[in-house]
Amino acid sequence: MNSPEELWIALANSRLGSIETESPSDEHLEAIQIFLERLETLTSMTASVSTDLCDRKPCPRCQERLFPLRTGTLKWREVEDGAHNLQCPICQFLFDWLPLEKLPTLRRERDLPNTIRAVLKVGHLDPYMENILSVGCQYDDRTTGSDCAFQIAAAWMTTCIKEHSNCVIELPVLPTRVLDVGPLDSSQNPRLYYGGDHKALYFALSYRWNQDGAADYQTTGSNVEAYQTSIPLSTLPQIMQDAILITRKFGVRYLWIDALCIIQDSESDWKIEAKEMTRIYSNSTLTISAAADPTKENDGIFRPRSRLHTRPFNVKSVWPDGSAKYVFADRRFTNDGARPQTVLDTRAWILQEQLLSPRVLSYSNEELYWDCLSVYASESFPGGIPGFYDADLKLEDLRFFKDAVLGASNHLPSQVRLYESWKKVVETYSEREMTKETDKVAALLGVAQAASILFEDQFLVGLWRKQLWRDLLWWVKKPEIAARPKNFAAPSWSWASIIAPISYDLRGDDSARHIEQCIEVLHAEAESDQTLPVLHGKLILRGRIVELTFQGSKRASITNLPRWKEDMEATDFSEVVCLIVGFSSYYVYAIGLIAKEVEGTYTRVGRVEWMRSPVEFGWDEQQRKWATDTPLATITMV
Repeated sequence: MNSPEELWIALANSRLGSIETESPSDEHLEAIQIFLERLETLTSMTASVSTDLCDRKPCPRCQERLFPLRTGTLKWREVEDGAHNLQCPICQFLFDWLPLEKLPTLRRERDLPNTIRAVLKVGHLDPYMENILSVGCQYDDRTTGSDCAFQIAAAWMTTCIKEHSNCVIELPVLPTRVLDVGPLDSSQNPRLYYGGDHKALYFALSYRWNQDGAADYQTTGSNVEAYQTSIPLSTLPQIMQDAILITRKFGVRYLWIDALCIIQDSESDWKIEAKEMTRIYSNSTLTISAAADPTKENDGIFRPRSRLHTRPFNVKSVWPDGSAKYVFADRRFTNDGARPQTVLDTRAWILQEQLLSPRVLSYSNEELYWDCLSVYASESFPGGIPGFYDADLKLEDLRFFKDAVLGASNHLPSQVRLYESWKKVVETYSEREMTKETDKVAALLGVAQAASILFEDQFLVGLWRKQLWRDLLWWVKKPEIAARPKNFAAPSWSWASIIAPISYDLRGDDSARHIEQCIEVLHAEAESDQTLPVLHGKLILRGRIVELTFQGSKRASITNLPRWKEDMEATDFSEVVCLIVGFSSYYVYAIGLIAKEVEGTYTRVGRVEWMRSPVEFGWDEQQRKWATDTPLATITMV
């Protein structure tokens, strides 16, 4: 077991951009020591169901045709027989990779039209994880809630605490309320506990609410007092019962669940806690993500596994030199090498839970996934998922943003790079669904609060004050499905005023490095309490206004015509004027406006761009400002 001095090495980094750190207290170190001792118990626990999995070897066909590594051919019926009858782990891998229902879509070799090509990935694991797998093969592993699953989750957590210099484990002040889940032996019911100034490790639950099911388990003004004594476990949804079980198994006493830790019929309590989301999730020791697809109303977190073999298989017994090497599942054919997209990835509130949690343990349909600031791993790839499995550029931006706000690097990222990643956060958020329209901005406040520290900026109903001119250039991807919220209102210049996926991408050089501002922001104000159902705000801007049909040169070609992107369908183009906001090397960008009854006041209705030079609009390139004879206007946007 590590000494307190050794543990401090793993605890020394800062969070959320802090520069200085304080030595942990004795209470802090003692809590981590106790936690590590419990994790050690989980990783070395006695098998609940003894099997002969550790002694299994590849079937004779695989040994003859595939080892040592070489090209070999197996018939599908041979693979099926080896997987089910001979219990060959290699055949089981192949059977899982190439399920029958996917066969028509798989790439086939040109010279062998009836052959599907699969590649065996062979590699090493570090000694600690190798030991975990050698013990884990003794366990019953038929569900994602098995002892084997808990073992590898505990191994990831142990490695994170002891070895990841980017990951900090806090002993934080507890949230306002948490569940005291009781002791490991389940001898007590959970109860609601007021954190006060108490410092302790706690877990958080990320899940999708069952909006159609009964909600009498939620904390309300009528039961909050009784809940402080006891909450009968059987009255809670299975998903919460499973989260309590996981928390107890890890030896952690406290768990935060929004439905139980926020008084649901108190608007004032909801407002207070909504502003605490940054602290709640960023301080959690672990966020449990219930990411499996629901199959019935009261599904829990755990699922039976349909795969025959999930984890890497040790082929030491058949390797020529006897060294410990592993075969890893090639999951590219089945499109689940990285964590698959789940129902949680469609929910707006969940995004901040994903971005603010320093450690996330996801329970999917087939396997567990680990995501911390240092490693992204799965049971298929327990030492870390190869980058080529997870090359989605949007995910890279989200991870960059998460690393930045949680202080995963000793170096602060550039403001330009951070801002670019923020735009991807907003785009992702706009694609997600929410039950209550009034949460349109509130569900992102936790992330915005964390980002404001790095930006050193003010969040104005979805836009940043210092980047306000650039933030105005968002556009709606699908205006045909766009709608205005019925129970929520935001200024028209904010993407929060509309229900639709939006984008910040621009034609041409669209990064902040290559766009020049040509609008002046004279005044900007917005509602300070951004949890309200009506968010007032206005901008006073000065710049060049032109007609939407503006063509400049008489020699204008089709490429010179305006490219109009309306916010919603059925906009009356005849009433639209355009306020030019900025330009790049080849494009001029503007927002479309319609005048309101009050003179000089406008609402936004779209975005427009021209493939033209700003000089044609009256820009003086040498002076880098509008020419003195260019007519400018001062307007108010609401």
